[in-house]
Amino acid sequence: MRGIKKNFPGVVALKNVDFDLVRGEIHAIIGENGAGKSTLMKILCGVYPYGTYEGEILLKDDLKKFQSPRDAKESGISIVFQEIVVVPDLTVGENIYLGDMPKTRLGLLNWGALHSESTRFLEKLGLDIDSHAIIKTLTVGEQQLVQVAKAISDEPSILILDEPTSSLTDTETDTLFSLIRVFCRAGGTCIYISHKIEEVELISDRITVLRDGEKIGTQNTSAISRSDIIRMIVGREIKEMYPKVSCELGEVIFEVKNLSQRKKEDLQDKKRLSNISLTLQRGEILGISGLLGSGRTELCMGLFGILPDVSSGEFYINGSRTFIGSPKEAIQQGIVLLTENRREYGLIHTMSTLHNISLSSLHRYRRYSILNHESEKAGGFRMVDRLKIKVPSLDTVVENLSGGNQQKVLLARWILTEPKIFILDEPTKGIDVGSKVGIFHIINDLVAAGAGIILVSSELPELLGMCDRILVMREGEIRGEFARPEFSQEHIMHMAMGQ
Repeated sequence: MRGIKKNFPGVVALKNVDFDLVRGEIHAIIGENGAGKSTLMKILCGVYPYGTYEGEILLKDDLKKFQSPRDAKESGISIVFQEIVVVPDLTVGENIYLGDMPKTRLGLLNWGALHSESTRFLEKLGLDIDSHAIIKTLTVGEQQLVQVAKAISDEPSILILDEPTSSLTDTETDTLFSLIRVFCRAGGTCIYISHKIEEVELISDRITVLRDGEKIGTQNTSAISRSDIIRMIVGREIKEMYPKVSCELGEVIFEVKNLSQRKKEDLQDKKRLSNISLTLQRGEILGISGLLGSGRTELCMGLFGILPDVSSGEFYINGSRTFIGSPKEAIQQGIVLLTENRREYGLIHTMSTLHNISLSSLHRYRRYSILNHESEKAGGFRMVDRLKIKVPSLDTVVENLSGGNQQKVLLARWILTEPKIFILDEPTKGIDVGSKVGIFHIINDLVAAGAGIILVSSELPELLGMCDRILVMREGEIRGEFARPEFSQEHIMHMAMGQ
């Protein structure tokens, strides 16, 4: 790719970017959200057709002018986007060969061949997934692996993976890496887009860094240090990834006693949450650690009043017993939840940045049922300035913002409600290193102002770096507690694994 330039209304997305591939390599593209990674790949795979950008695409010295993803696919380029796109009610085999189903001589679908071929193909890739399984019965991670398998089944020469591990467990990530290596050993070439530096270091042969739509440089992975990668990404040296600021802890502002949840469809009536008790002090960051499925997200939902089948539990705010039966009641009592899945449960993507920010505080800008738009805008500008949200204007549709700025929009929405208890479920999930540090600074500001924060994260270094205490969950129970002087990554992991 030579001299690629791409503009959107009010935004220069790519500025004269050059990018090259060597056959058989795994080439990582890394950069902050909004750096231009996905835009560059959408040009390469035909999502943005020739004529909507400047520059050239050459495959083996042949100039390509893709007008659609189909054109790119016919030239051997396949892409797997971050969002999972499958047909949930079809089988794994049907999803893999969708659009190219094997047929009999009479033109009928050959179901036997479909499943025997898909089974052999999955085994060849090292995927232990039943081709007869209905897609919606699989885990999110398994669905993502099926998407990758489908892309490889097209026998591309170039496979593009855009943030492929965002929904994967550590084990599934290892499986994906093995799959990528098998593909490249067979002569394929992989472009791996990620914000996770540790993954890029493990899987890639070369790294290209983009920043603000410009190519900063390309290096052999073995020849560049992590600190150099971070400096190229953010344009400066980050001395502290976890800028913890110690605050004097105040009185207990939130207490939970014996919160439990039963799963009705479970014949043995097992509890998904069992006798959860915790306290949160003013100015404290309380971490929640645990493996996938340990009950962390269920706990967040329970504290915010949206947990089904709650069988018991008591809530106390500032020492007074209260009832939290819905998000509305939680918000009224100063409790807010930053959801793990901002795309599905947080943002309204077709609405503007302003309307997403003001959504939960409209009563503040209303008089006699009439909304004061000037006051609403003033509140929006105040939040954009305070949280350093990068947005062309408040009218920009929130879907067009980077992941880090979308997360800041959600934080701005909740801060406007003036809560005292923040429940942050994976607040840095899917955002780049620079935006992560920005989120941590916002967290510091919140606790300094007297809020209490419950921080849930699957990234243990994040909890170790930012929290005052850490609770460890396993199988819906709190199995242990560590104060900051006692923090030990090894001990926390042992406890989370039941060892």
